[in-house]
Amino acid sequence: MHYYLATDIFSAANQIFRKVYTDLSGVFTLICVVVLAVCLLGMMFCRNGRLVEEFRSWRNRIIGSWIIFNVLGSIITYGETLFRNTKWS
Repeated sequence: MHYYLATDIFSAANQIFRKVYTDLSGVFTLICVVVLAVCLLGMMFCRNGRLVEEFRSWRNRIIGSWIIFNVLGSIITYGETLFRNTKWS
């Protein structure tokens, strides 16, 4: 993607933001899936109750952070559509 082909600075920033967010979202989702798999395997095969509770707390943190990251992306995308035709002087 060529960022210098944009018509103004706002469209260039929009293109850059979309590319960075798409890349971060893909990497973040992959990391979340791998760590969740480790947590679930640990919960299944661990006999220590304290460690199982620790795995559950990590699972909840991972799911919560993934949801927050994706909701923030959705809010920004929705906000962009609201202010698309606004002219800044």
